[in-house]
Amino acid sequence: MDTPSPTPSQSRAEKIVEFKRQKTLLKTGALQDAIFNSAYFSSIATDEKGVIQIFNVGAERMLGYAAADVVNRITPADISDPAELITRAAALSLELDTPITPGFEALVFKASRGIEDIYELTYIRKDGSRLSAMVSVTALRNRNDMIIGYLLIGTDNTARKQEEAERKGFERALEEKNLELEHASHMKSEFLATMSHELRTPLNAVIGFSEALKDGLVGDMSETQREYIGDIFTSGQHLLSLINDILDLSKVEAGMMDLELEAVELSGLLANSLLIVREKAALQRIQLKLDSPDDFGWLELDLRKTKQIVYNLLANAVKFSEHGSSVTLAVREVSRHQVGLVPGDWPVHNFALPPGSHTQFLELSVSDTGIGIARDDMGKLFKAFSQIDSSLARKFEGTGLGLGDGQAVDRPAWRQRCRGQPRRPRCALCGMAAAAPDSGGHMAAILIVEDNEANMRLARLLLVNAGHSVLWAADAESGLTMARELQPALILMDIQLPGMDGLAATRLLKQDPHTAHIPVIALTAMAMKEDREKTRLAGCDAYVIKPLRYKELYQVIDTLLNPSITPLA
Repeated sequence: MDTPSPTPSQSRAEKIVEFKRQKTLLKTGALQDAIFNSAYFSSIATDEKGVIQIFNVGAERMLGYAAADVVNRITPADISDPAELITRAAALSLELDTPITPGFEALVFKASRGIEDIYELTYIRKDGSRLSAMVSVTALRNRNDMIIGYLLIGTDNTARKQEEAERKGFERALEEKNLELEHASHMKSEFLATMSHELRTPLNAVIGFSEALKDGLVGDMSETQREYIGDIFTSGQHLLSLINDILDLSKVEAGMMDLELEAVELSGLLANSLLIVREKAALQRIQLKLDSPDDFGWLELDLRKTKQIVYNLLANAVKFSEHGSSVTLAVREVSRHQVGLVPGDWPVHNFALPPGSHTQFLELSVSDTGIGIARDDMGKLFKAFSQIDSSLARKFEGTGLGLGDGQAVDRPAWRQRCRGQPRRPRCALCGMAAAAPDSGGHMAAILIVEDNEANMRLARLLLVNAGHSVLWAADAESGLTMARELQPALILMDIQLPGMDGLAATRLLKQDPHTAHIPVIALTAMAMKEDREKTRLAGCDAYVIKPLRYKELYQVIDTLLNPSITPLA
């Protein structure tokens, strides 16, 4: 039976299919040809034993070998870093729990098991130089799924390695720079701490003795003597204020200024601030007024910095006001929308608060009837080391360190805890809060550990005046012995002592069961925040900064000797 001949329509359809198949093959062949002749990555195909069969143009360009140099001659392992092959074989043997030889097997073992494998490999070029490459390995199989060879496609990893090296170099340089900056910051901190100590130490005797003389703690003086002593005390206070301003500005520039928050009764702070400038205001017949319609109770704020700001404002107001005028210190509660709002076009700083915030602020303001400031000069007011009119320096003292803006946030929890606490009666002789009835008055044996004789005499004068008996040790070692043998009620420990310092001595006192119960007050001219933290960690029960102010010292001593009595703010 004869086979029927194809119809014309069938023949035409078959031709179209065959044409499309041929076109696809040509396209695939062109793609394959482009791949194997690409100069941008190496294509190395081997037989099942690893002998190179194809070495494309990219491989020739990247590795420097001609195809004729390697085809049917070597395996890819022969142009790879042998040390890396050993390392790779050992790592794979451990990972896959099977022994793998450090040759071609190490390059294709995962691919031969059907595991995707991409790794970093160092090729050795024909000229002996090294090329870092990222290599992807694939097992080539026939229709029966038998491995007939391997394909290793590599891309030049030099740029990435260079980038990585540059990044690591940058990180090292950045780390070195950070260490440099940390060292510089540490050196600056050390310098500020040393300057604080060196400047405050001599002022301790100047201010301490002059205050004691001025307030009659040593005995009666003539009016002229009292006036001279008052001048010494005022000048010492002014010098201390300048030192504090300079050190604080240095800390701001070094990024080391931190707030030390504590509970403070605002009315007492304001009244004390007015008290500080009262004598100078009286000399100029300037009336001081406090405008505080509400009792704001207790707030959490940085007491020293707030007092310093308010004092600076009041001192400036008194300094630049005419005889017979007035200065008013006012406080009011304002909403977030009112912060920084002042009459006229004065430059102000706006506080950035989150939308919808209901935070309340206290605005402290000082007004006077002094010489005033021209509107064009207002921009200089907050500029450090700038005086609005240098010609006034001959008439008015001042450093021109600049002013700042402040912010105080009311904490209701502090109000609830502290409001309504009873005031304690104070001794008319020494100004100390009265001792508890069962404490035996405020007579106590107090040990002073101080190497500076002038500072020791000042502390002894103040303590004897308050009715205490005084023991003295000129170094830490003697102080430890006296504390153990004589059992004083309290120890005033200077921190900067020769040999063993006061912190080390305090630690030993607190570790000794015979002296651990004795309260220790740190006396130091180091006024940095970290210094206070160091004294706390060493075991000191309180911290007093030189120059000593006798009222502050009395209050701290009173609190430690009478722990049942709540201390004043």
